[in-house]
Amino acid sequence: MFSTAFSQIVSGSISGTMPGYITGYLNDRNGCVPTSIAEVLAYWDLQYSMLNMFPGVSGTNLYTVSNVTNEISQIASDCGTDGTGDTLTTNICPGLVTYAGSMGYAFQATLSGNILPPGVKTHGSQISLAAAWNNLVNSINANEPMLLLVAPDTSGTPSHVTPVFAYSNTSGTDYYEYIADDGIPTWAQFQALDNSPYSVLNEIQINSVPEPSTWAMLIGGATSLLLFRRRRRS
Repeated sequence: MFSTAFSQIVSGSISGTMPGYITGYLNDRNGCVPTSIAEVLAYWDLQYSMLNMFPGVSGTNLYTVSNVTNEISQIASDCGTDGTGDTLTTNICPGLVTYAGSMGYAFQATLSGNILPPGVKTHGSQISLAAAWNNLVNSINANEPMLLLVAPDTSGTPSHVTPVFAYSNTSGTDYYEYIADDGIPTWAQFQALDNSPYSVLNEIQINSVPEPSTWAMLIGGATSLLLFRRRRRS
């Protein structure tokens, strides 16, 4: 199931580096959900120059200076994380969007349906394993790290959230790379929830929403192209 960092042949990875956290400290203080959201948003801060997203982040670590810990604590508040570090799954996406909005950025986060094993028919809010893997590949290829809701041990209980930043297909088996609790990038097999450590129940896709001015430019460009094509035909 597990492999050490860099032992898989990487098929795809985000550009740049996924920020990590100092071993145990931030995760224990706020819980895995606020910490994982912070890692993803810090990546957007560093990679896309969203400098107000996570002020104080530099390099590849989330440092335990007061402003960073305060910002992660704000994410915890926005997600309704309780005093023991637990967060309701339904609060993750709204909490992420709320925090990003409070920092001046429009984001959207989408929780998938429950991921089903191969051969099981999908219905309602469920999604096939193949479709979930396709979502992961597309997100990583678009430089948009996602979050996975996983069972961190053999209990089969999905009680942990982790950011994902790379994927691999080795001998027909799909793997994803995540940041473990010790801060070390680690590989796990991408499979539907069972008694295997880091099997997956849900995934959360995260991406920014273009500013109104950006939409105007995109629409304006498309309109200009349409007019140009019409003129050429006339």
